[in-house]
Amino acid sequence: AEGDANLARAMELDPTNATFDLLRGDAYVRAGDYDQAFAAYDRAVGKGQNDVGVYQTRTNARIRQMQQKYQTTNTQTLRDRLTPAEKAQVCVELTRAQSLGLRDMKLDLFGALVCK
Repeated sequence: AEGDANLARAMELDPTNATFDLLRGDAYVRAGDYDQAFAAYDRAVGKGQNDVGVYQTRTNARIRQMQQKYQTTNTQTLRDRLTPAEKAQVCVELTRAQSLGLRDMKLDLFGALVCK
């Protein structure tokens, strides 16, 4: 609660600071509010924060969202349960992160199983 208040105050003092939007997005992910999380991440990107770290965060959040929805961390099971639209959401984020230089073996394997 105090952290949320401090973040809100920081955002008031420096509304152009994209890092605060990323932190807010991360808090929304922890709370399971993915719509708000991605809105916050979109605001950060809109403020010019569009590096590999942002898209890695977005990718991890999107995967976590699907893992929670389908109650599995097994990639093959997840691949079989995702709708085409959900696969596209995950894969767009992952592809963008990889195009910016992301090198992560777990995410590379996830992409090979789900996005190819």
